[in-house]
Amino acid sequence: MGKRIQDFNSFSRDFIRESQDAQAAIQSALTKRVWSDIFTSNYLTESEKIVFSNFLNESNIDFDNIDESMWDTIKSGVEKLKDAGTSAGKAISDKIGKAIDGAKSFASYIGDLIKKSWTKLIEFFKKKFANVKGIIKKDYEKATEGVDNAKEKLNDELYYLQQTALYWTTEVPKLIIDTIKGAFTKEIVKECLTNNGNILNELSVFDPIKMDEMVMKALNEADDEEADAGDKKEGAFSFLNDMAHAVSKFPPFKWLHALKGAAEKGFKLILKNVSDVTKKVGGPGVFDFALVSLIAAGVFEYWAKGKLTEPVKDILTAEPIMRLIPMGKTLITAIEWTALILLIIETVGELSGNEDPHEPKAAH
Repeated sequence: MGKRIQDFNSFSRDFIRESQDAQAAIQSALTKRVWSDIFTSNYLTESEKIVFSNFLNESNIDFDNIDESMWDTIKSGVEKLKDAGTSAGKAISDKIGKAIDGAKSFASYIGDLIKKSWTKLIEFFKKKFANVKGIIKKDYEKATEGVDNAKEKLNDELYYLQQTALYWTTEVPKLIIDTIKGAFTKEIVKECLTNNGNILNELSVFDPIKMDEMVMKALNEADDEEADAGDKKEGAFSFLNDMAHAVSKFPPFKWLHALKGAAEKGFKLILKNVSDVTKKVGGPGVFDFALVSLIAAGVFEYWAKGKLTEPVKDILTAEPIMRLIPMGKTLITAIEWTALILLIIETVGELSGNEDPHEPKAAH
């Protein structure tokens, strides 16, 4: 009996000491604002959490302000834990490595879908808007009548409009994809370790089409086409939707809010406003496009009346991955305008003899 009591006392002391160590590690992590919720996920075991929290404290890692150099610190730290030879260190190394690799793979998958969708939508809208050429031809004659050096002026404007359109077909989607990939990778790893240890498994079976069916069901229940399903979203999509909203506060998304009211300022100012936003997101500009804007005003008015395109919800159903892009509806408008601009460049170029506009002389 005496030995059993001694064994129990020894066990109790060890248990209390380990509990105190764990509490100290947790408190230290909380004090340093290092993923304060890291101990609420089931991804790491209790003993692994102690080892990992100590590593975080020693490395002064603040995951709320993570950047590329921090990723390098984490990865090198994971390797140190693995090289230490302890079972906890190896387990943490394997789990964190899988979390990072899985997060990057999923983020890249989302990025590839967005890239393909962006290209498909531009081509879709170009075909859909093909009948605007007649409107452009009619307005071209009115806008250019009596204008001196119309061909030269249009050459200059079409050249810069071409550069603007090129930026929206290539660089803007790249900026969006890079931003989303970086943010999603960070947040998926964070979610895995701080909240839902099963998120990687949930994302591995993620299906944009099934996601869209779920969203449309929620929208139908809400009986509101403009709603975004809100609290009705569940599981992995709810998590991804939350990330998309968070990302919308950062460049390039924060500059895109200006596109929302661009048409309300007047159809003749749309190209100028697009140029202003293009400049803000790192592209060329700002350009007035005074003469081309006169020619294109009727086309944008036709677009605003909804005579050119499909309801946004139908477009989102056709390309559901766009639901995961922050400000997806605004970006669909931007894609529509890009398609219109490409048709304007093509048609005005043919009418004015500027099929291949050259760089303006003043730019040399």
